[in-house]
Amino acid sequence: MKNKFYLIVITLAVTSLTFKFLNKGALEQTSLLFVGIPLLITIMIIRHAKKPKTAYGMVSLVITLFLLISGIFLGEGFICILLMAPIFYAVGLLVTAGYLALRKSDQKKTKVSVMVPLLILAFQPLEYISPLKTHTIETTKEVNPNVSFTALNTSPKFIENMPLFFQAGFPKPIAISGNGTSIGDQRIISFKSSTKGIGELVLEIKEKNKNSITFSIIKDHTHIAHWLTYKEVKVKFTEENNTKMVTWTTKFTCDLGPSWYFEPFEKYAINLMNEHLINSYFNIK
Repeated sequence: MKNKFYLIVITLAVTSLTFKFLNKGALEQTSLLFVGIPLLITIMIIRHAKKPKTAYGMVSLVITLFLLISGIFLGEGFICILLMAPIFYAVGLLVTAGYLALRKSDQKKTKVSVMVPLLILAFQPLEYISPLKTHTIETTKEVNPNVSFTALNTSPKFIENMPLFFQAGFPKPIAISGNGTSIGDQRIISFKSSTKGIGELVLEIKEKNKNSITFSIIKDHTHIAHWLTYKEVKVKFTEENNTKMVTWTTKFTCDLGPSWYFEPFEKYAINLMNEHLINSYFNIK
């Protein structure tokens, strides 16, 4: 029991130092964190677990403890832990199962081979060689026939009626300044992070016609920029069968790796954000 306690403490110490190193090296958004850390935990634990039940139990315990400890350092900790937990447990349990299967068949020389695919996944070289894919999310809702682009000159209270998903720990929009619907006019949105303080997202109108306005992103100093990069925002009105519709389009790249895991979360969040912006600017209840 005493040896197990020491093993858990040492594993947590090593992974915590690794976590801090990744943060310092601006690698906290890569799969080196989301796959590499649980892989490191599992490798350190499974070699010292004599029974399969002990291996699974200890790996799960140490991963749980690490996630709880990491919440202290992650400002938006709750939502980060929720998103991290499934992939952490999946990697840990998958590697444990592979290792135990190889140990059972006494293929000692091939035990490490089960780690290789995950190590390749952890580094994901293709994400650094090829450009990140730009995703386009379009959200369309019916609006009052009398609304126009002048509604974008208002300062909506984004905090009111904010979707529950965004209340789980994301940076909060606290202020917006700027107005106008001409090319060159800007909007400055301030977001407050519980650990990084206040950062600004600056948008500027680059194109306009009678049906649409397109904003380019001038800068993004918010904590959200650690997870995704906004590329463009477009607001467009269409009328069909005496019905007026507004389409809010956001283009972005997913900066978290592995992208196949985090892209669905970010697409859901962007669509939810588009809908909330439409509701806020055009007074849709």
